[in-house]
Amino acid sequence: MSRMNYMTPEYEETYIKNMEKILSLRPQVEKIVDQVMTPEKKNLFLVGIGGTLAIMLPFMKMFKKMSDAPVYAENAAELLAEGNRELCSDSVIFLMSDSGSTKEIIEVIKMAKEIGAVTICGIGHKDTPIEKLVDHSVLYLYKDAYTADADYLLQYMFFAYYLEKRGEFPDYQKFTENLARLPKALVEVKRQGDIQGEEYAKKYHKEDYTIFTAGGNIWGEIYCFAMCVLEEMQWIRTKSVTASDFFHGTLELVDEDTHVFIAKCEDESRPVTDRIEKFCRQYSDKVTVYDTKDYALEGIDPEYRSMFSPLVICAAVGRISPHMEYATGHSLAFRRYYKVVDY
Repeated sequence: MSRMNYMTPEYEETYIKNMEKILSLRPQVEKIVDQVMTPEKKNLFLVGIGGTLAIMLPFMKMFKKMSDAPVYAENAAELLAEGNRELCSDSVIFLMSDSGSTKEIIEVIKMAKEIGAVTICGIGHKDTPIEKLVDHSVLYLYKDAYTADADYLLQYMFFAYYLEKRGEFPDYQKFTENLARLPKALVEVKRQGDIQGEEYAKKYHKEDYTIFTAGGNIWGEIYCFAMCVLEEMQWIRTKSVTASDFFHGTLELVDEDTHVFIAKCEDESRPVTDRIEKFCRQYSDKVTVYDTKDYALEGIDPEYRSMFSPLVICAAVGRISPHMEYATGHSLAFRRYYKVVDY
């Protein structure tokens, strides 16, 4: 497989423009929230499956900290099979589907229509079945090839304005100013991440097995990377475990030849991941640490660093992907089962 270095001035310029196009959707997001956030609405459901649910988990963490709103995160397949007694005609359901054709998401929208709940979906492609079926859609078409940066930006806009409408986010305007500065700050993250990613791929592309762990609001992103990139796109075996559970089973798998990937953020979970790093460096010769503190985020006010940690770690870790593709010779687009065979 030929080597492709995407961290060029042309790539960086395109990335900034594309992320700014995503951010230009904010008036549309606000209009939708204005329409659906009526007084009778009872609760909010964040519904995804696989990677789309994983990258919603950071926002559940932030809702728990910042809001009194009843918010539920649901796996679409589980919601269809098991239901949720809190889901009703006065619910708002926010969904994500890059393809716009995810079967389980389609079925959730159909179920919502039957009970009268309102549905909103972020969709990554035009003219899809979901776009035609959902009550409100936001098309985010300008994305990065290796990360979910655009998905996060869309969710940040929805999350922040939802809190603003509830009167729970007095800093909304300042937050959006910081959000607007993120694309340029993230380019710097990607430059740094590109160096890390190349080193990581050279060192670990033949690794049989890697433990991935993270805490706080970046757990979902690390779980997504291990599952959707390394397992699905590279057929590399991983074990994903939350930082809070690491010492309740997974620690027994660590020896000098076990590769452990630890992601650290800047919220209250940090002491837990510090403890894991200390332990793993004592017993393993293969420890990789990605820490959001290591990225400058020029132009971003300090009080928002923690909130933006999921997107920062996504931008950094995403630069592993092209280097792994080159090192393994395994195309990120090649699948053996996923959307290839019936299952």
